[in-house]
Formats: sequence, C-alpha cells, structure tokens
Amino acid sequence: MVDDVWERFVPLAIAGRPVDGFGPEDLFLVLCIHGGEKHRWSRLQMLADLARIVTCHPDLDWPLLLARAGRLGREDTVLLGALCARLLLDAPLPPDVVEPAAGTPRLMAQAAATVGRLFRTDSGLVGFSAWQGYVDELASRAQPRVPRLGLRHYLGVVLRPEWTDRQALSLPTSLAFLYWLYRPWRLLRRHGTGLLARL
Repeated sequence: MVDDVWERFVPLAIAGRPVDGFGPEDLFLVLCIHGGEKHRWSRLQMLADLARIVTCHPDLDWPLLLARAGRLGREDTVLLGALCARLLLDAPLPPDVVEPAAGTPRLMAQAAATVGRLFRTDSGLVGFSAWQGYVDELASRAQPRVPRLGLRHYLGVVLRPEWTDRQALSLPTSLAFLYWLYRPWRLLRRHGTGLLARL
C-alpha cells in the first residue's frame, strides 16, 4: 500500500507551479491517520480539511478509500474522521458511509470523546456525564438510530492506548498488549485523585 502511493500521485498546481501529490482518496486516508491516530483530532481544522476534500471531490471513491484503509487496518480511523466531519461540519458524505458509522457504538463513543477533546480547554479527558451529553447531541444529528451507550463504551474510549502512550513508552510488538495496562497508570500519574472524580 505505501509503495503504491507513489505510483498513484496525481499532477497538482500549487502557487501556479506543477507538483505531484496525493489523489483525494489517498489524501483523505493520510489525513485521517495523522489527525486521528497521532493527534486524536485535537484541532477542528483537521476535520475541516476532511470536509473540504469531500466538498471539492463529490465523486470521491468511497469503496476504494475504505478498501485501502482496510488493508492497513485503518477503516475505523477513516470512518471516525468521516463521521466527525459530517456531524460537526455537515460534510456531504453519502448515506451508505454515514449510516453504518453512526450506527456503530464504538465509533459513536469515539466521536463523542473527540468532541470532548475539541471543546474542552483543559486536558481533553472528558468526564463521563459530559461524554454522555455529547453522545446524545451527536445521536440527535445522526440519521440512523444510535444504540444507547453507557459506561463500558466510555471506558473503552478513555482507556484505549493512544499514540502518545506509545511515544512515552517504546515496547516491541510482541508486548504491545501492555499498553492497555500502561494507559491507566499514565492517566493516574497525570490526573491523580482527580481522575476518579472526572470518570
């Protein structure tokens, strides 16, 4: 997949000069991986970039994009970015992309946590009650019926290892499961006793 990207470059013009760059499907995928996995959608601009791609390329090949994401194990990353761009910025996504994403509890749980990171000015670790409010608000904007999400989904999002955990502690692939233990310990170190109150 990575090697193929260079072969799929398309001609672009920047400041009137010809350059080669990503096609829209590859650009959407790269921005989702960078903004979603590395920065956890910490800035609204990252989602605005996705919305702009969809707006400028109404013929975006979603089956191709999702197939490429699936080969990299990044389909959820792309669907989450697309879902947040649709719910927060009204990006014109096709129903066959929005409806399955909005109807998937883990993606809606992550979307609510993303809203919490974007609109909180402190650590970005949204508390459970605020998170539930975000879930309800996003569910009201989504077309399909969204399953009721509770504490299990919230903890699944909050305790899921992030890129920053992998940066703070380098482990070999065979020990990657230990990040699930390292993540709660790191949160306790950062937030102290206030963590339980927030959760």
